[in-house]
Amino acid sequence: MRKVFTMKGFRTALLLAATLVVATPRDLVAQTETLVAPGDRVRITAPTISADRVVGTLYKLDGDVCVLRIEGRSPMKLPLAEVATLEVSRGSKSRAGVGALVGLAVGATTGAFLGHSWGSESCDDGSTFCLEKAENAVLTGTVFGLVGAGIGALTGSFIEVERWEEIALDELRIEASALSPDGVSVSVSLRL
Repeated sequence: MRKVFTMKGFRTALLLAATLVVATPRDLVAQTETLVAPGDRVRITAPTISADRVVGTLYKLDGDVCVLRIEGRSPMKLPLAEVATLEVSRGSKSRAGVGALVGLAVGATTGAFLGHSWGSESCDDGSTFCLEKAENAVLTGTVFGLVGAGIGALTGSFIEVERWEEIALDELRIEASALSPDGVSVSVSLRL
């Protein structure tokens, strides 16, 4: 009787299957990921063309020219050789966390200062509720800090900041298409 399947063959097949399972998703993602595409909001620094950063919607990106739609202006053509940095908008983010930290710092500092000035030098006078300066500073600083953090978080939640991701120009993928008037785009991307 002949052996059809050996243990060594089984290990090899298992190793091959594991390699395909692990490698395929990573390779597929790398092939389909587009760093910038028509319709994306971009910010470009091109010092020889404009002293300020240019912000607009990417209309077209060809081999050596980037065409932007800038609100209220006709499309702007920028030679890629003149582009120092290219950033893509990744949406907006609220500043609630930063506001909470600022509010905590301001509130705790103010509270500690006031608590220290309101505290007693000594609690030997027999009063029922007496806090020395250091104790009162810690207690008042904590309360004011928590209130300040809440107010700061609330205030910061109303402030939206656009998040920008810089695209390395050597990793830029060129889109061989333009955005149609109805916003649909079909593209082929090539890595430079």
